[in-house]
Amino acid sequence: MSLRTRSIGLITSVLVLFSLVFSGVATNVNAAGARNHTSKHVAKHVTKAKKTKKAAFGTACKKANKQSGTIKFSDWQFPDTMNPTQSTLAVTFWILNAEFDALYGFDNKAKLFPQIASDIPTVKNGGIKNGGKTWTVHLKKGLRWSDGSPETAADVKFGWQIGMDPITGPLCSGSCDAISRIDTPDQYTLVFHFKQAYAPALSYAINGFTIWPQKWPNAWNGDAHAAAVKLYQDPKFNFEDDTYPTNGAYQIQSFANNDRIVLKPMKYYRGMNCGAMLQNLIFAFYSSKDGLIAAAARKETDVTEDYTVADIPALQKNKSAFKTVVTPSFFFEHLEFNVDKQYNGNPNPLANRNVRLALALAIDKYGVIKSSLSANDAVAKGIASWSPLVNTPRLVQPFAYKKVNGQWDPMQKKYDPNTGTGKALADAKALLAKTPFKNGFKLDYVFTAGNPTRQAEAAVIQNNWAKLGVSLNIINGPASKVYGSWDTGGILIHGQFQVAEMAFIGKPDPDQVKFNLQSQYCSREHTVHAAIDESYSCMHDKVLDKAFDQGASSFSKKVRAKAYAAFQARLNQQAYWVGLYFRSGIDTTDGKVKPFKGNPTQLGSTWNIYDWSLRA
Repeated sequence: MSLRTRSIGLITSVLVLFSLVFSGVATNVNAAGARNHTSKHVAKHVTKAKKTKKAAFGTACKKANKQSGTIKFSDWQFPDTMNPTQSTLAVTFWILNAEFDALYGFDNKAKLFPQIASDIPTVKNGGIKNGGKTWTVHLKKGLRWSDGSPETAADVKFGWQIGMDPITGPLCSGSCDAISRIDTPDQYTLVFHFKQAYAPALSYAINGFTIWPQKWPNAWNGDAHAAAVKLYQDPKFNFEDDTYPTNGAYQIQSFANNDRIVLKPMKYYRGMNCGAMLQNLIFAFYSSKDGLIAAAARKETDVTEDYTVADIPALQKNKSAFKTVVTPSFFFEHLEFNVDKQYNGNPNPLANRNVRLALALAIDKYGVIKSSLSANDAVAKGIASWSPLVNTPRLVQPFAYKKVNGQWDPMQKKYDPNTGTGKALADAKALLAKTPFKNGFKLDYVFTAGNPTRQAEAAVIQNNWAKLGVSLNIINGPASKVYGSWDTGGILIHGQFQVAEMAFIGKPDPDQVKFNLQSQYCSREHTVHAAIDESYSCMHDKVLDKAFDQGASSFSKKVRAKAYAAFQARLNQQAYWVGLYFRSGIDTTDGKVKPFKGNPTQLGSTWNIYDWSLRA
């Protein structure tokens, strides 16, 4: 399932990965960049299929897999809805990986691999022509929806038409709207025609929308607009049982809110293998991290996720019960400032650049990391973030701009990494003194409830900002409320905050960050509120807008690097966001699940849940 939320660019992008080993903790790090990875992946499965007389990747299976056993996986957060078009929670998509396949997925090396598609188009294989404006994708044969109807090229085109419908936002804004038309010369072939060059075409345009069947009983009948209304506007269309359209290895059998979700095999699944491997797959919810860890220690659940480095000591205490896997990932913990001119009917201090810069310079970033994550100086300096693009000893993201190596200080005219102390703090006070807010003010500071790490971070930041005469009104809420949709009263999307602490869950190519930064994605200024509208800060900055437009429209690495360097410098120098640190994905497994591999592009490890089985 493609997760587009606090969500791989060019296939030729190279990720630089180094290992970081915690004592007693397995670190899942993979060297990336092998050009033939996908072909090896396919060959591996095809070889396996020949040995077992089963055909792989959706070709005719002579014999379906025999399902056996039960696996439980858990989080300390629960989905707000199981409808993939109406949720923005990472935990939702962790589960949806079991129910949906996309054209392509991201593997544990952050490389694209085909799921519904049978190949990856390249210039060499004839899949990319016309200077990158024509892409041909072939589908695997024999795939079916959960009602048994065939999954075809027409369904992919129908999914794109839904994504283009204005009622969805439109979903395709800034990504799959780069496609001018889709031809379907036969049942298993798609020809995508682009209006102009779009560098991350495969990741965010061709793979940028959800595929839906053209017909579904009592929902829609070949009418893309009717399907869009049902999927995006009907809260009762919640996917909480097996009557909804899915194409993945499992489908929901029963749903108990804030308790558990039981999934069963989808009997027609022949996508990545010859049917699901497990008889039962259960998502069991625990309301706190302590409860989650205790349950894993008692072996009541097999897989858990959603931890930070601060949780590692508690996890290590139970190393005899489970293994902790740390995966360097595209996760960016940061603060976002609401820059609206007015907030609750009063002038908003954060609309003033000098106020934002003062706040950014006053944060003792290394102190925040060391205090909240129990980290030493070396670790703190290694994971501290000054830009959304990951740049650490473990993982370097394509187009990370290494010159942004501290917080911009306009008085020093340089990036200063030693914020919260010395010259940076003195300049913070001087900058604030130039503003109408020099006598101090109060800020509404929002983050999700039940997260002791963020509570500790907020405590340090509150102490730092008190030196400027700034106090905080801490607002906590469940993830479903903080990150909720417009219709459910989500705090962030409605702009009911001044400072929000959150994590950005990304993919390698920077293009997706535009949905959080470009002017057009401020939902509270729209009449149609789409899930892609995630610019909660609502900055209107022409430099940011131009940088992302230029970065997406060129296949030149040099042009793209210059564009994305401009966005990273601008974001820091205007202090719209304040980076805190880069997170790793941290999961636990009791050893029963195979194959178990973390993924740099997901918070959880279920990217290959279609292949999960019990160890003998």
